[in-house]
Amino acid sequence: MDPDLIEAILQEIRHAFAGKEVSRIDRGGRYGLFLRFSGPRDGLYLSAHPDWNHLRLAEVGSVPAPLRKTTGPMGAPLKGAVLRDLEREPGGRVVRLRFDREDETHPELVLVGELIPRFANLVLIGSGNRVLGCVRTFDGKERSRQVVPGVAYTPPGAGPAAGAGEEDATPWEGGSPSAEAARRWGEPEADGSRESVATEIRRAVSRRRKRAARTLRKVGERIVEADRAEEIRAQAELLASRPGEVRRGMEVARLPAFDGSGEVSIPLDPKLDARENVDALFRKAKRLARGRTKLDEQRAAQEEAIAKADAVLAELDANPGAAFLAKAGEEFLRDPPPAATSPQAGGDGKAAGLPAGFRPRVYLLPGDWEVWVGRSARQNDELTHRHASPRDLWFHARGAEGSHVVLRHASGKGEPSRETIRATAAIAAHYSKQRNAGVVPVAYTEKRYVRRPRKAPPGTASMIREKVVFVRPGLP
Repeated sequence: MDPDLIEAILQEIRHAFAGKEVSRIDRGGRYGLFLRFSGPRDGLYLSAHPDWNHLRLAEVGSVPAPLRKTTGPMGAPLKGAVLRDLEREPGGRVVRLRFDREDETHPELVLVGELIPRFANLVLIGSGNRVLGCVRTFDGKERSRQVVPGVAYTPPGAGPAAGAGEEDATPWEGGSPSAEAARRWGEPEADGSRESVATEIRRAVSRRRKRAARTLRKVGERIVEADRAEEIRAQAELLASRPGEVRRGMEVARLPAFDGSGEVSIPLDPKLDARENVDALFRKAKRLARGRTKLDEQRAAQEEAIAKADAVLAELDANPGAAFLAKAGEEFLRDPPPAATSPQAGGDGKAAGLPAGFRPRVYLLPGDWEVWVGRSARQNDELTHRHASPRDLWFHARGAEGSHVVLRHASGKGEPSRETIRATAAIAAHYSKQRNAGVVPVAYTEKRYVRRPRKAPPGTASMIREKVVFVRPGLP
């Protein structure tokens, strides 16, 4: 951004919000943060988009991506804080918003906007210069400094990255500075946000269609088997009429048909005698006949899902508007970043896509990683064996009773970092019988390696291919 334009926007923000209390914090897409203040209807929008980073005054409807309330690391500390001052580093693109807060732990907060091409970021700093949260995490591999929650904040180094760049070639020539920022960076960011959401929806819909087609094939095979119910019942009746011709150990019985039309081959269980095989065949025929109606319903449901997916994919090819993307995101994205309600951190939030009556504790970690925590033995069972996906990471305090904790693989981007895994393990330790211990061993593995032992009570689970991490119990 043009340094003069940044300075003018800071003046606008200072005039509008200095001395006012933050009433709500929303995430706008993957990179945006929208702060609302008591009194004014407008808010402050900051973006850490790699290409379109900026800050400006904004109305709710002018934010590039649909808003979702957050009380996570970038939200909870700022709620109720009062904006005291704003400043910009001389000649640079780093701005600092200073907040006062009636809290002994973090009486002063600093929200740093690093408006740097490619490496833009929004970082919230608390007492001791420690990073409380950030929109983008950097582990020190891409850049020489590390920006992750819990570490001491190091400002960007001097040089081209922190100073002016190619995008400053067009100077600001007056007018509303926030309107100019919206025109230059907000509109391209909105276009990119829509494209990103459309791509995510397309992938999710394609996956759902593929699953529906696979399920439809399996249902078709079961229908073919179910249509043999009368044939299997006739075999049972024929076998019951000639029990003396069947001995334990036989795998096939060949008996003459009732109507004399030929010989009938009847598969047998060699471990059973004649009467037991007759009973087994009658039970199988009854089971197949009873499930036929349900199979028809399943086939119709999968055919409808395929048709719906095809319709959505066709609509996506026609370049739909934001309203369609928001509606499709709510339906097809398990954790749609800009198109559905985000889970609330703090343990009592509601995550998108949860069925009615299923309300685990929900925590939101940096990077939008979502953690589900069971509240009881029965809910542990439901969380692990009904709602967790095979690639989700499953955590449990080792050698102690405690909640089942699931780190949802689909909620973040890429693979969870070491810090994310340790933070999730700390949650599992907190919700265990060892919550008051200094250091707790927590085992974790992919959910596909977790099983419920037969006839075990609700909440019982066993795992294989586990890893163990030692952490202090705590919540994010």
